[in-house]
Amino acid sequence: MTRARFAFLRNLACFLVGLIGVCGAIHATFPVREDVPVMSAKLRWLEAHGERYDTVFIGSSRVFHQVIPSVFDTRLAELGKQNRSFNLGADGMNFPEIFFAAEQTVRRIPQLRLLVLELGNIQRGLEDESVRALYWHTPELTWMTIRSIAGSDSDWSKKAHLISGHIGLFARNWANLGRGQQWPRIIHEKPAVVPVGEDGCDVVQRFMDAAQSAEFEKLKSKRAEEGATPVLNDPSLSAGLERFTAQMRAQGVKVVFVKMPAFRKTNPPTPNADMLDFDSPQNFPELWEANDRYDPHHLNLNGARIFTRLLAERISALVEDSKR
Repeated sequence: MTRARFAFLRNLACFLVGLIGVCGAIHATFPVREDVPVMSAKLRWLEAHGERYDTVFIGSSRVFHQVIPSVFDTRLAELGKQNRSFNLGADGMNFPEIFFAAEQTVRRIPQLRLLVLELGNIQRGLEDESVRALYWHTPELTWMTIRSIAGSDSDWSKKAHLISGHIGLFARNWANLGRGQQWPRIIHEKPAVVPVGEDGCDVVQRFMDAAQSAEFEKLKSKRAEEGATPVLNDPSLSAGLERFTAQMRAQGVKVVFVKMPAFRKTNPPTPNADMLDFDSPQNFPELWEANDRYDPHHLNLNGARIFTRLLAERISALVEDSKR
């Protein structure tokens, strides 16, 4: 090897080590971007006001629009338990983003007692390449997603496309592309505000039209005929659920997973933790009324109130059982 080539490789190695080190330092200091729709504002709020809360709900639109913290806390108070909760849900949130949001929550609320997480599947697809799609791509969570894709039943051309896409999102996130705009906010910090609704919740008060109601009844009838949906075989997610639950238990945080009242093709793996299953028209008919939905897959304001009270009652019973 010539001296010039050796010097080039040495300098390249020093540059790469320096780049990785700087990127890692930025992520360690500021793990969440300032420009993530909904989530950045909610996490900033918890950073400033986390001491107010005992319980946090995390999940997709079925949490964001359907779990009302004020109703939950009021029902617990009626049952003799004081609580203050916050809704950290966001449209389209699934695993591993839920894991990322939960870890950031625990950092911001040291006294957190309860995490209520929607039980869903890993987001394998690449519907978009927005900031929401990339901000949770840490090395661990990206690897979890890649293993989930590799173990799926898809053909390898599709797997290769998805894996390369998630690697690209990780690289963009780790390289901090587009984060320069947040430095002024760090220097001149703006006051945190609750972005939507009360305590992070954004309920929807509207009703289904005739076509949506017909679709809902069709899906409901099909569910009754077919019975329970099959459980998805995803060892990557199963292992992730076990690790996360053990980590939270070690930190003194109780985790409750919830299957929301929704139509889905497959059920997620069952974690070794407390779980509440509302995904049954037969067991919870009050959650499957057409008048209580704003589309076939989401509860409206009245449905959200009914669901949130049920959730509070079931969680209260779980807490009592764990004390015995």
